[in-house]
Amino acid sequence: MARLLLVTQYPDERAIYGEALRAEGYDVRIATGPDDAFVSALRERPDLVVTRVPQAGNVGPDSDLLRRLKEEDQTRSVPVVILTSLMQPEHRDNAVGAGCEGYLLIPALPDTLVREVRR
Repeated sequence: MARLLLVTQYPDERAIYGEALRAEGYDVRIATGPDDAFVSALRERPDLVVTRVPQAGNVGPDSDLLRRLKEEDQTRSVPVVILTSLMQPEHRDNAVGAGCEGYLLIPALPDTLVREVRR
């Protein structure tokens, strides 16, 4: 069973996305912010991180969690999927350039997230 780390400050997203991923057989761990997500990723070694980047967030190379995960030897190879409402192509390009493997726009249906995680 693959272990996923779901990072979002929003309780409804934790419930909806967490439930959909668990229903598919994933072992879902939860973090509510970038600092506890980074510590959890180091400790639990997830197979994939799904993280919510709010509208005010930056998903480029300076994105704190993405940057920290990709700089750390223990987590560098962990795939990261970003959930965000930042729809401009340059945001997606910056995120992919910084090392994220998936980029989904909110509102993303739970089935859409599950498909992306499977990919």
